[in-house]
Formats: sequence, C-alpha cells, structure tokens
Amino acid sequence: MEMKGKVEDLVNTVKNNKDKGRANHSAALFGFGDGGGGPTQLMLDRLDRVQDTDGLPRVQMSSPDRFFSLLEAESSLLCTWTGELFLELHNGTYTTQAKIKLGNRQCETLLHDVEVASCLALCQDRTFQYPSTQLQNLWRLLLLNQFHDVIPGSCIGMVVEDALRYYQDIHTDGTKLLHMACETLEVTGQTEVRGHAVLNTLPWERTEVIPLVGASRDQPALAMVTVPSVGVVAVTEGTGTTPVPPVSVKVQVDGTILMQNGILRVVVNKDGSLASIYLVKMNRETISNGCHGNQFVLFNDVPLYWDAWDVMDYHLQTRKPVVEVIQPVQVCCPGGLRGSVTFTLMVSDQTTITQEVILDAMCPYIKFKTQVEWFESHKFLKVEFPVRVRSANATYEIQFGHLQRPTHRNTSWDWARFEVWGHKWADLSEHGFGVALLNDCKYGYSVHQNVMTLSLLRAPKAPDANADMGSHQFTYAVMPHSGTFQDTSVIQCAYNLNYPLRLIANAPSSINANAPSSINANAPSSNTAVRSAFSVSTAAVILETIKQAEDRKDALLVRLYESHGSSVTASLTTSVPIREAWHCDLLEQVDPSHPAPITATGIPLEFRPFQIVSLLLYLQ
Repeated sequence: MEMKGKVEDLVNTVKNNKDKGRANHSAALFGFGDGGGGPTQLMLDRLDRVQDTDGLPRVQMSSPDRFFSLLEAESSLLCTWTGELFLELHNGTYTTQAKIKLGNRQCETLLHDVEVASCLALCQDRTFQYPSTQLQNLWRLLLLNQFHDVIPGSCIGMVVEDALRYYQDIHTDGTKLLHMACETLEVTGQTEVRGHAVLNTLPWERTEVIPLVGASRDQPALAMVTVPSVGVVAVTEGTGTTPVPPVSVKVQVDGTILMQNGILRVVVNKDGSLASIYLVKMNRETISNGCHGNQFVLFNDVPLYWDAWDVMDYHLQTRKPVVEVIQPVQVCCPGGLRGSVTFTLMVSDQTTITQEVILDAMCPYIKFKTQVEWFESHKFLKVEFPVRVRSANATYEIQFGHLQRPTHRNTSWDWARFEVWGHKWADLSEHGFGVALLNDCKYGYSVHQNVMTLSLLRAPKAPDANADMGSHQFTYAVMPHSGTFQDTSVIQCAYNLNYPLRLIANAPSSINANAPSSINANAPSSNTAVRSAFSVSTAAVILETIKQAEDRKDALLVRLYESHGSSVTASLTTSVPIREAWHCDLLEQVDPSHPAPITATGIPLEFRPFQIVSLLLYLQ
C-alpha cells in the first residue's frame, strides 16, 4: 500500500509494527511507489505538520543509515523470523519470459568466466590490462535487467526487446573480453598444429567430454579431457584409449533404446520418455513403478488477475501429458565417448518439442538438450520425473546456499508452495539415495510427494501479448545418487552444467567460447601442460568469485561460501605468488584485525554454515 504522509498512514504504521513495545523506532516509507515517481511536495508538507503532534508517533525525516543505526541499538529486543519468507503470490514470474531468464543465467556465467580468465592473464603477465571499466559497465547492464519487472518477465513487450538487446550486448562484449584474456594465457606443450587448450573456471578438477573443432567446423570431434581447478590444460587430438567403460547404445526389440556408461543405465521409450534410470553401483531404479520419467505435461494457465505474474493452484487440475509423436526416438550418437538419441513431439498444431537425450562417458547425470517451438495461449509446459524416493522435504539451491520446502500440502502454508523457485538444482533424497534435477536457465520447480517437476514455458498475454512466443533452447539433467546431495557432488555437477569448459584453439586469435554440442565423431585426447591457479581442500566450500580488487590493481578479491550447511575448516591453495592476504567485507573494506595467514599448505579458513568469506590477496 502506498503511503502519502496522511495521519491514517502513520496510525497504520504503528498498528502494523510487530515489534511495538520492544522497539521505539520504525520506518514509514512514503511516496508513489512501483515506478510511480516518489514523494511529492504535498506529502512532505503533511509530514512536516504532524512531526510533533500529540496522539501520533513523533515523525522525523531520516536517512536509511540513521534509521538502521538506531534500530541496531535495539536489535536484541526485536522479534526474528527463521526460514523463508515465502510470497504466496506471483509464482508465475519464475517462468515467464524464458529468454530473459536464459539471458540472465548465461550472462552471469560469462562475466564470471571473464573475471577468472582476466585474473589468470594478469597473474601471468602483469602488463595485461584488466578490463575493470568494461566489466563494471557490463555488470551494471546485467543488474539493470534484474529490475523487479524485467527479470520476472512482468514487463511490456518494448522492455523485453530492450532487455534481450542488452543481453546480446553483454554477450558480444563479454566474449571479446574473454578472447583477450585467453590470448594472454600461456599454455605450454601445444606443439601440434591441431592442438587446443581447455580453460576450467571452476575450483575443482573436471573430467568431461567436450567437442574439439577438427578439420571441419561442421564435423567437430569429441575428446575426454581432465582439467585442473581454475586452470588450463593443453589437449591434442590423438589415439588415446577409449574410456572404461565406454557409452553403449542399443536399440532393443521393442523399439526402446538402452544407453549405459557404467554409472547409469537408461531406457528411452519411443516417445522420448524414460522407462528406467538405473543407478548401477546401488542396483537401484530411479523411476517409480508404472511411471515414466521425462514426461512433458501441459496445463491450462488462466490466472484470476495478473497474467505474467500469477499461476493459480487450480491449474494443476488441468494436467495433460504430451504424447503425440512426430518423430520416434532414434540414435544420434552411437556411443564411445557419448551416446544420444533424438525425438520430436507435437504439443499442438503450432508447437513442437525436439530433444536430444545425452549420456556421456564417466558422467553421473543424463542431459536433455531441448528445443521448443512455442506458440500457445494461456498454457504452461512442464516436465515431470516421478522417482522412487520418499521424503517430507525437498532441497532447492538459492544464492550462496540452499533451503528445504515440504513435499506435502498439509497446511495452507504448504499448499501455497505448489510452485516454488530455485536456482541451478533441486534435490529429493531419503536415507542413502536421492535424485537431483539440474538446469541451465530455469527457476520454477515443484516437488509434490515423489514427483519432481521443472517448469519450462508459460504463455501469458498481458502485459506482453507475445510473451514467450517463438523458439526456445534449454538443457536440464537428472542425477540419481547414493547418500546425500552434499556427499555426491550434486552442487558441483550443477555448476559444471552451467559453466562449460572453455575451448581455446591453438591459434591465439581464435577461441571457441561457445563450443558446439552436436557431435558426430569420437577423438580421445592426451593432456599436457597442466596449470591450476586456485583450489579448495573441501567440497563443502565453493570458490565463487575471483576478480581484481575494486580499488587496488595489485590485489585480487576472492569470495568463498560454505555450501553444505556445516561448520568446516578449509584451505585455499594457490599457485599465484601473493605477499599477503586479508579478510574483508563485501564492500572490500579490509579488517585490520583479521589478517589471513599464508602457510605452506595454503590459507586456512574457518566457515560457519553458509558463511560467505571474502579475501584480498595482494600480488607479489
């Protein structure tokens, strides 16, 4: 409710103060809000007249700093809330305008990688010009698109056009900066004409299948590479051995296709749904009896009031499986380093889904690379995975941590969580076994009892009549695992899906920052010249950020957080020559009483559950 400086506004502020009787200060925000222009002279005059009136609270104009300083003195008396403050409204915004969500995730990833690559280049060549001004401009442009009516998708069509153009600008300029940094990186050992290098911007070693650009860019080859944490490795196409075991792909008598890699055994039905996801080491089936995984479902989506904002709980009563097949499942990659199958479904006369189901060697999850031609009205597309897990709560990633929400609908509060938000992953686990659902650009989830659902596309008609119409590309993945999601690297796998290994071609001027993923040849690799800049001793701690300090060109800022919800001791190891390290806050203000000791085994750090730690590392 907008406050206009009236007496009734002040009275309501006092009535609604939950800490009344404990604290003597509260904020009364006034003005035309939600983009409406702020306070007017009339409002200021009203507040001036009532600032010291009997029967009303004493009113004074103040800054936020002053208010919170006064509140801090009374903080021990205030009521506190533990857990999520869940807004029981506007949960359609987790999905609306999918291209904005995709642009946000991809640009966050790209700018992260530019910062890491630029820091590596700076440490190798101190004459390298770290692009601080350009990065600041690109981050600000990205944050502009995180305005409260842009990233939710509740904006008019002209704003959507601007937002997508900004994302394209960030992608274009960010890719150029990534090129510049990678051109500076030294990768010794590349003596072959057709050699490549691979950059890993994440703080753990990764062994993955990647495409290499061979003699023809239309015929890229596959290679399995092992890249150190925050490091670069040289790769040459060679005659290395096939991974043990390789991926096998077999068309069975009934027309289903069996894919397996020694970790997972997957059976794909003719319509692209999954009859089975079998975790080999546990002898454990993932899909519930009589059900199919990767089941696309369509819902009628007609909210009461706000099209782009809301999805109502009654839409769940209109569930309709997508079953009409245009192209039955067929083999795309025959196995070895990668096995995959493709199929196409018809949602309506105008809407189709084409998907490649991918299983890579030594990969613990199965990927679903999806393209949708979407031309619907007031429909909601989701994908379901009914799994053999019983748990009262599911876990969802949030920024710098995770939280749990109920899988039942016992109370009105539980029922209101029929559609919830999360970032890169959600997990449903019981003792000893669980299933994680990963994605590269989606934010809407639902886990009801044992059915895990990812929200894919909506089709609202206001305030943008053409919202989400057109082509969409996205990837999600399913990862059954033993134990807990913390112990089986679910968090790391979700990062891997979102932060692909960056392929650097042998010629310094040609880096393939977005290597193709459509492969038709296998080429095992040999790795040389391993370089690792940073690593952390425990999987519980994520090294999230590596960038140049804002006010010091001779220092790096590294930011870490505890991701498991545990108290842990970690050691940050670096090959970068540093002379001293200091703890600092999020504004990079150094705590002079808290130096970070540098030992032979790294920088020891103590973490509380979900704690964020920032360090300034001064270069030698």
